[in-house]
Amino acid sequence: MTEPTADVCLLTPVPLVHLQSGATMPTVEDLVVFGTDAWQVLRELQQEIDPEHPADVLFYASEDPAPGSPKATYRARFVEYREAKGGKPGKDWKPYRPPSTENDGAFAGFYAVRGLHRLSSPVEIGKLPKRGGKGALAHGFVPKGPLIIDTPFPLAGEEPGG
Repeated sequence: MTEPTADVCLLTPVPLVHLQSGATMPTVEDLVVFGTDAWQVLRELQQEIDPEHPADVLFYASEDPAPGSPKATYRARFVEYREAKGGKPGKDWKPYRPPSTENDGAFAGFYAVRGLHRLSSPVEIGKLPKRGGKGALAHGFVPKGPLIIDTPFPLAGEEPGG
């Protein structure tokens, strides 16, 4: 994966089971679609980027019993956000939902990512930059929903283009 060129990144919690399920999905397009009720944040992200300036998503595996400070453990490239249709994704996005989400409830919208993978070195959330060059997120900060931050890329310990 080439480094993103947007000035922003999305940091978002997703249950670990959905990240694991999504990362192993065999799809030709390499897409994975997640649901969200934070439509305002996803709309804002989509308005701030364009195809020439892609943004990435860092995922905090919520419901992960791992000890220690909160860490982002998965990464993907943001593709698109769409409003839900009756709380569900459109028919064209339904095949890209992780199998573990089969019994999920309704969401306000859905966002697609490409290239979902586990980071070789997790990133401590307290070291990620706040938006607008205002320092780092608080030590021990746990994201409760999607948050737009300044881009932290390239990440220390991750191979460029990998």
